[in-house]
Amino acid sequence: MKKAKFDINTLETAILRYKIDNMTIPTQSQGLEALVNRPSGDPVPKQWMQYVKPSFCGPLGRRYQFRNPGKHNPTGYDIFTTAPTEATLATGRAVESLNRESSVP
Repeated sequence: MKKAKFDINTLETAILRYKIDNMTIPTQSQGLEALVNRPSGDPVPKQWMQYVKPSFCGPLGRRYQFRNPGKHNPTGYDIFTTAPTEATLATGRAVESLNRESSVP
């Protein structure tokens, strides 16, 4: 769980840097892939750079998922990964949903 929280904080920082550079966050269709490879679909980023390494994966090798707008944060986005127990860590102002919802410090 610590790795997932650390990774999600890293991805949030990358999305913030993406937004500063491009005045927008990746769309749902662009997803987190927009942090690794320059998106070709609209909106095409004007000042793109690679924000995370291509090998960036979640716990147990599961890829992180991106939802924009978010289910837990409808005015922002969610980043989540599913564990074998189907526990989910979601963010976009950090919401943790394991068996209940609580704020992540």
